[in-house]
Amino acid sequence: MTTDRLLASITLRQLGETWRVVNSKLPFFRHFSRYRTTLIPLIDLRRLWSIPHDVYDLETPILIVQLPRFNAGFFVDQVLNDVQIFRQNCFPLPPWLFGRESAYFTAMLFCEGRLTALCNEQTLLTIAQQDYIYQAQQTLARRQKAVSSK
Repeated sequence: MTTDRLLASITLRQLGETWRVVNSKLPFFRHFSRYRTTLIPLIDLRRLWSIPHDVYDLETPILIVQLPRFNAGFFVDQVLNDVQIFRQNCFPLPPWLFGRESAYFTAMLFCEGRLTALCNEQTLLTIAQQDYIYQAQQTLARRQKAVSSK
């Protein structure tokens, strides 16, 4: 993810209270949490792409990313050191490698001895998915405000 949209790299332990989303239509979106003063949805890319993963623990890394309509927390397996990436070191994705998911990525490169795909945070979620999450976020914020004003 590009650093101009990456707001923070934290662990689950560093988040505030977490709320479960009951009956979410999106299997990769099941929780909200508070990061500083902002209510953020927590998105699990591993569930989005049906990738096996470890159980969450308090050290599970989360990237807080600015999306067009809201900030979101993305569960990831690992966060590498900040790396300056130059276009000449990247190469295009082979179309057979990711199939229909190739729209999620912009390029590939070798980074710290690993083949790394660069995420395009602008295409990770469809407009309909972003709308659904945004509406859920607004609903939870209204409910919390109503409860706190009593």
